[in-house]
Amino acid sequence: MNLDKPARPLAVTLTLWGVFLVGGWHAARALALLAQQPAAAALAVHPAPGSRLALAVAWAVLFGGCGVALWRKRPFTRRLIPILSALQALVDVGLLILFGQSPLNQARWLWTASLFLGWVLFCTWALNRPAAAPYFDM
Repeated sequence: MNLDKPARPLAVTLTLWGVFLVGGWHAARALALLAQQPAAAALAVHPAPGSRLALAVAWAVLFGGCGVALWRKRPFTRRLIPILSALQALVDVGLLILFGQSPLNQARWLWTASLFLGWVLFCTWALNRPAAAPYFDM
């Protein structure tokens, strides 16, 4: 066991896996939206399929990059990941509220917001607690 390098705390590891999972989710969403582009254009869905595709690609790149930066122990990720997660939550819940047409979709915004809030709070706690600080020291 190498005593010079502190082991990654379990909470940071779970956050790392979560960030990669969110990035992969958005990459898969982008691929699905790309495949459905002709059908969605014919149906005139809102928001526009092109903007949803661009948003999914942007989230995939941002979360993928943050995952790599967290894996490489970059200290700025301690602040960036919770902020980025909160921004994604605001955008997704906002789209759900603004463009949800069925009563079921309009009613589930509170559940979705609660899940996002839990994720943001967990990321903030996991990356900024005192036990995680030695992991980020260069």
